[in-house]
Amino acid sequence: MRRALPLALLVVASAFDLGCKVPAVAEPHALTLDEAERRLGQPGVHFYDANPREMYDRGHVPGATWVEYDQVHRDTLPKVRTETLIFYCANEA
Repeated sequence: MRRALPLALLVVASAFDLGCKVPAVAEPHALTLDEAERRLGQPGVHFYDANPREMYDRGHVPGATWVEYDQVHRDTLPKVRTETLIFYCANEA
């Protein structure tokens, strides 16, 4: 049986090095659960769980870092600006 990711919403953003001739930050876009699952464990891909801490403690994507959705700062993110960042949370609406 296929293991499902416990996600309702995924958004990915890739930040580019400022020395490149590309925008400083790529436009965020939604991912399907299958697309996110294919990226799990890939080098340079980081998952961030923006659910309440209690939900994160009960279960999260393997290797995901917990962040408060409104408290993401530069220190929270990887130093390499070309990494792919995937933020997710449960959509209770």
